[in-house]
Amino acid sequence: MNKFCSDYVRIDSSGIDLMRNQFAYRHIDYSEITSVKIHNGHLLRNRLIPLIAGLFLVVFCLRLMIPVLEILKEILSDTPSHFDGRGFAMIFSMPGILVLIGIYFVVQSLRGSKILSVCTGKETCHIRIKEFEKRDELSDLIRFLRERMPGKVENERLYP
Repeated sequence: MNKFCSDYVRIDSSGIDLMRNQFAYRHIDYSEITSVKIHNGHLLRNRLIPLIAGLFLVVFCLRLMIPVLEILKEILSDTPSHFDGRGFAMIFSMPGILVLIGIYFVVQSLRGSKILSVCTGKETCHIRIKEFEKRDELSDLIRFLRERMPGKVENERLYP
């Protein structure tokens, strides 16, 4: 009995279980499935919101830094002996942290993954299978699904 498990899905001989907090909240039997497709996709479903939030944070923080850089340039050119580095470190730290958070949001919204799309008669479930790709089990998973559902498994020339 082959069994493929991750935090999001468990695939075994009885069917596909969608997981949440290590418990199956939905079971899909192989007889319910009309087609299965493995393709390249993105980790986040609603990628636009983190992308916009991240870009907004980066642009906002860069706008905050322009006056601070001008003040820093004036202070360094006039009297370098009265320069207080701790104050400027505090001024630069908050926008710097916000820029890092914005960059993290942008990167997360653009990250890709392999997606298993399971189509039943009523709906389509999109399941990320990045963990199987990391463990080099993706070709075994495709072979297992082709044995269980002949003619229903499609892939975009990712694996034989």
